[in-house]
Amino acid sequence: MSVAKSRLAFQSAALTFARFRDEESAGELEKAAERFVAERRHGRDRREKWKERKRTMNPEYSRVCGLNPSKCRIDGCRHFATMRPVLLFPGLDGDPEPIRVETAMLDVCEEHAKTVGPDAYTGNPDVWRAIVKVWVDAWIEPPEPQSASVMYERIDEHAR
Repeated sequence: MSVAKSRLAFQSAALTFARFRDEESAGELEKAAERFVAERRHGRDRREKWKERKRTMNPEYSRVCGLNPSKCRIDGCRHFATMRPVLLFPGLDGDPEPIRVETAMLDVCEEHAKTVGPDAYTGNPDVWRAIVKVWVDAWIEPPEPQSASVMYERIDEHAR
């Protein structure tokens, strides 16, 4: 029996006892209460065992951090995001310093940081539209998507 079903049985037994106030309904109420407490304990134990299995199977999960660790944004990947992509565009008016565009919402794992290039970000219409919007809002001519390069920076544990 699940916690929800045992709660309903407990509530039903409580209503029956309130209606009749006899020994039989008191016994049923006591049994229903014991089952409800046992089901809640069993559910809590199962959750704790699941969390422990999750920690032992994936050591990244056991890291202590203030926020929930984020997952890699590449579809189907189950690793935790440890790298942040930074798109680099040529500087304005011939400036040798490149323009950095951090994409914090697109963090990836180390494996994908080695394989994913700038086209994953500039080729995605939604991401590219958001990047261009920042440039246009600042009254700057947006760059061409082909001029971008990408580098990955390790995410600081406290910044998550």
